[in-house]
Amino acid sequence: MPETMPRSILRDNLSRLVSLRWFIIGGCGMLLALTAAGIYLLQWSVAAAVLLLLYALGNGWVRWYSRRSSEVTEAFFRANLVLDLLVFFVFMSLTGGAANPFTLLFLVPVIIAAATLQNRSIWPITLLAVSVYSLLLWRGDTSMHQHAAQESMFDLHLIGMWLGLVGVAGLVAYFAAYMGRALLQRERELALAREKSLRDERVVALGTLAAGTAHQLGTPLGTMAIVLGELRADSSQLPASLQDSLQLLQQQVQRCKQALATLGVHGEAVTGQGGHAIRFDALPALLQQRFAEQHPLAQLHSRWLGPPEAGRMLADTAILQALENLLANAADAAPDPVQLTACMDGDALLVEIVDQGEGPNDSIRERLGKQPVSSKNGAGLGIGLMLAHAVIERLGGSIRMQRSGSGTLVSVCIPAAAVRIDDVTAPRVNHD
Repeated sequence: MPETMPRSILRDNLSRLVSLRWFIIGGCGMLLALTAAGIYLLQWSVAAAVLLLLYALGNGWVRWYSRRSSEVTEAFFRANLVLDLLVFFVFMSLTGGAANPFTLLFLVPVIIAAATLQNRSIWPITLLAVSVYSLLLWRGDTSMHQHAAQESMFDLHLIGMWLGLVGVAGLVAYFAAYMGRALLQRERELALAREKSLRDERVVALGTLAAGTAHQLGTPLGTMAIVLGELRADSSQLPASLQDSLQLLQQQVQRCKQALATLGVHGEAVTGQGGHAIRFDALPALLQQRFAEQHPLAQLHSRWLGPPEAGRMLADTAILQALENLLANAADAAPDPVQLTACMDGDALLVEIVDQGEGPNDSIRERLGKQPVSSKNGAGLGIGLMLAHAVIERLGGSIRMQRSGSGTLVSVCIPAAAVRIDDVTAPRVNHD
C-alpha cells in the first residue's frame, strides 16, 4: 500500500467502515431478537444487548468525528479495527464462546486492514484477531452445543474451526497485501507510461515544428551567407579583428546550414539509423571537437578515465546531439570551463559533465526531461534537455542532475550493449 495514505482516502475508508458496522450491529441485534423469541442461534445475554447498544453509539460518534475533523489518521483508523476485534471478542464470549457460528466476524477487520492499510499495520491486526479467537476457544463455554457422547468430536470440530480461521486470516493478510503492492506497482508503471507518452507527443510536435522552422530559415541563412561572403571579399581594408569576426560569423552560418541539411538524417538517427563507429575511449575527444566547432568562445576539458577501452560504439547523430545539448547547457550556466569525463562503469558507459553554475531550482529540476522548461531567465527554450532525456531513456539509460561542490553535476548512464558494435559495418543495435 502507499507509504503515506492521503487523509481524504483514510476518511473515505473510515466512512465505509462505519457503514459496514451498521450492517454488523443490525445482524447481531436480529440474532439476539430471534434468540429471545425462542430460536436459539446464540445464547441470550442482556450484557450482549447492552454491548451492541454501546457499539452503535460509538459508531455514531465515529461517523460524526470523521465528517467534522480533518485529522483522520491511519493510527485512528487502525484503532477502530482493534476496537472491532475487542467488541467481537466480548460479544462472542457472552453469546456462546468459540462455538458461536458467527466467529468468522473476526476476519472482517483483517480483510479491511489488508485492503486499506500499510503492511506494517496488517500483520499486527491479523495476530490480534488470531489471539482473541484463540483466547475465546481456550476460555469459552460450549455447553449449549455439547452432548456427552459427542464431546470429543465437538472438541475436534472447534479445533478445526480455529485452524480454519487462522489459516484464512493468514492467507487474506498475505495475498491482499501482495495484491496491494502489485496494484501499486502497476499504477506507478502506468503513470510512467502516461508520462512517457505525453513526452513523446511533445517530441513529435517539436519535430513537426522543426521541419517548418527549417523551411523558413533556409532563405535567410542563404542570404546571410551571400552577404558575409561579399563582406569578406571586400574586407582587405578592415582591421584584422573584424576580419576574424567575419570569418567566425561565416563559419557559424555555414554550420547552421549544415544542421538544417541533416535535419532529415537526424530524424532517422533517433530511430537507430546512421552513425559511425568509434572506440569508447574516443568519445570524449569527439565531443570536444564538435563542442569547439559549435561554441568557439567556450572551453571544455574532457578526458577518458580508467584503462583504454578497446570496444567500439556506434556514435549516431541522436546520441551525440543529446550529449552536445547537455554540454551546451553547461557552457551557458557559467563562464568557467566545463569538465567532461567518461568511463566504463560495469556494463554501462558513464558520462559526467560538471559546470560551475547554480543549476535549476527544485521546481524546475522535477520537470526536466518531461516538458520544455528552462532556467535561463527566458534565454532558453528548454527543448535540449527534453530531447536529451528522450534519446538516452530510449537507449535504456538515465540522466541525473545534482549539486556538486559549487557547481552542477550531470551524470549520463547508457547501457554499453545498447551502443556497442562488433565491427564498422555492423547494423545499428535496436534502441527499443
